[in-house]
Amino acid sequence: MNIIIVGGGKIGLSLAETLAVHKQDVIIIEEDKEKCQEIADEFNGLVINGDATHIDVLEEAKIEKADFFVAVTSSEEVNLLSCLLAKEVCNAKTLARIINPAYEKVFKKVGIDIVMSPEVAMASRLETMIIEPDVVDIAMIHRGNIEMLEFTVSEKSKALGKSVKDLEKPKGAIIVAVKEGNEFTIPGVHTILEQGDEVIVIVKKNLENQVRKMFEE
Repeated sequence: MNIIIVGGGKIGLSLAETLAVHKQDVIIIEEDKEKCQEIADEFNGLVINGDATHIDVLEEAKIEKADFFVAVTSSEEVNLLSCLLAKEVCNAKTLARIINPAYEKVFKKVGIDIVMSPEVAMASRLETMIIEPDVVDIAMIHRGNIEMLEFTVSEKSKALGKSVKDLEKPKGAIIVAVKEGNEFTIPGVHTILEQGDEVIVIVKKNLENQVRKMFEE
């Protein structure tokens, strides 16, 4: 799949790295020149410095070949405009991040396929929506089919010392956040789980016991 990500912040970069591990073709567009260089040093893929609301920048990113267009900058205006521009020139499915949940209906009304607020716009969740859209649906939480669990990595946890990528978790379980010290962060595929880390996992109810065994034994 060809995926364009607008925004090279924590969410955008983590998402790009996760998708790349799954052998997806990912291009990042970032307007800030210095941040663009930082991303290029970390991400083994194409990074374009430019404004994604300009058609020439999207053409440089080969927008006509895109299957998925993801805008996750901190600017709702950029996210909306770039997604609308993308929809004019290609058939890519669009995903836009919003800061104010009140804008969700507006974004959907103008044709954005998926609208995400910061509370659920975590890289691992977005990766699942793009690659495996049927694995976990956040809306299922409200129907009682999904649990959101929190664990602390102990010295006896099977997860101790393993990266998110190498963790033998069942399909249908997603690590959405890891608390290191006093704050939660969005885990990348190479994030190592250390003793004392608090981990938040979204999991299908029928897989809950399998996930508990990873952290509680």
